[in-house]
Amino acid sequence: MGKIIKTLVVLVLIMVAALAALIFTTDINQYKDKIVEAVRANTGRDFQINGELRLAPSLVPTVAVEGVSLGNAPWAGATPMLSVRRFEAQIALLPLLKKNIEVKRVLLVEPRIQLETDQNGRGNWLLGTESEATGQTTAAPADPQALPALAINEVRIERANIRYVDGQSGQTTELFIAALTVNSAGFLDEIAVTAEAAVNQFPLSLRATLGSLDALLGNRDYPLRLNASLPGAKLALDGRLAKPLAASGLTMRVSLEIDRLSDLNPLAGAALPEAGPIAFNGAISQTKSGYAVQPFTARIMDNELTGKAEIDLSGARPALIADLAARQLDLSPFQGQGRAKADATDSTGAPEAVSVKKVFPSDPLPLAGLKAADVTLQFKTGALITRKLSLNDLNLSLKLDKGKLRI
Repeated sequence: MGKIIKTLVVLVLIMVAALAALIFTTDINQYKDKIVEAVRANTGRDFQINGELRLAPSLVPTVAVEGVSLGNAPWAGATPMLSVRRFEAQIALLPLLKKNIEVKRVLLVEPRIQLETDQNGRGNWLLGTESEATGQTTAAPADPQALPALAINEVRIERANIRYVDGQSGQTTELFIAALTVNSAGFLDEIAVTAEAAVNQFPLSLRATLGSLDALLGNRDYPLRLNASLPGAKLALDGRLAKPLAASGLTMRVSLEIDRLSDLNPLAGAALPEAGPIAFNGAISQTKSGYAVQPFTARIMDNELTGKAEIDLSGARPALIADLAARQLDLSPFQGQGRAKADATDSTGAPEAVSVKKVFPSDPLPLAGLKAADVTLQFKTGALITRKLSLNDLNLSLKLDKGKLRI
């Protein structure tokens, strides 16, 4: 038996050596034009490889290429939709004997991605050889039985710039990824993700553990755990998707902590109130018609709000149903700076004259917005406090149905 095993080992080593010799002595640049033409034919876009294809000899050979770019949609301008300064892939030799492809590591250095939509909401990422105005492609579907098994152990991205332009609103979002690493020991193992990035120059650190690639492609129960840190804020998610490819069957525990809302001004693109600390803890689940948050606790400064809420997306308009309660709700920190003018005095110490304002302004009320959604709200609090008004033992019932509001 020992001699048989030794013989088998020797045969395997000979086959690997022969395969390695074949790979190392082959000029892979001879395939560059074929690769370029294949990508152009399947995407309908200009595709270029400006550098040479290189192969680094090793037991885990590394294929490297520099200067890769994919053209943009005809309506989106001349800037490439995708460009990569350097691309590397380490491929294991032994799995090739079984016609399997095991990529040990993929490295992307300085990728630049330009994503945008036109005024009709059409994205430049819609690829195809026919007119992209239809958003349809003519690429033939691949035969799964003809494809080799593919496994990727690690993906690393360095210094990536992603720019998204909304053609309808004109809003631009910039994402810079200093480093992103995706690791998995195998096809059946969980995936670990780490990232250091910035959204509109607002730094973000992320750590996540995802389900296996096998569970994802099999559209089976898919766990998700994520922790994100921003300046003055922390977010934690722990849950799963019953059918990940359909993004359905969501159950998730959410925890959010914010020191001050104004710390998030660069991310929100607006001046938020100087309110804080703020915390939220609740369970989010997908229902047959929408999503539910129950139960949850939200703390805003000295206020604590508890309850449950559900949004129904199956009708002509979104419908929100909420049942909330608070021992006390102080809204004064969210009503601007300073006290009412009635507390102010002039240079002589006498009270300043206060202009009497109307309860309702002369401008028409924006009643059209009442038809945007239906709302059913129950809210109880021991005290509701504003800068000019305090209400004790408030029991509020609000119903907004087809634009008609009842309180």
